[in-house]
Amino acid sequence: MNKVFFIVEIGRIFDKDKYDYYIKNVGGIINSFGGRYIVRSNDVVSFTGDAPQRCIIVEFTSQDAADRCFSSAEYLKIKHFREESTDSRAFFVRA
Repeated sequence: MNKVFFIVEIGRIFDKDKYDYYIKNVGGIINSFGGRYIVRSNDVVSFTGDAPQRCIIVEFTSQDAADRCFSSAEYLKIKHFREESTDSRAFFVRA
């Protein structure tokens, strides 16, 4: 099994209360599926192009573990808080 990294780029946070609620609740869900935070930072410096306001990188042991996490009932209950409070994009990188 290959590791997979879940990367989130937050371009802009426009509802801090909703985003804070998401952040308060998502960590436990990620941990329960074996996810491990590598980076959670607002200190993002551009190399080329525009840098996002915030970047998050989570490591999972496999794509299956990541898929189970983000399709779980627990995650589906809160994901809209990130979607409704930020301009963001999220993707997987397999290593």
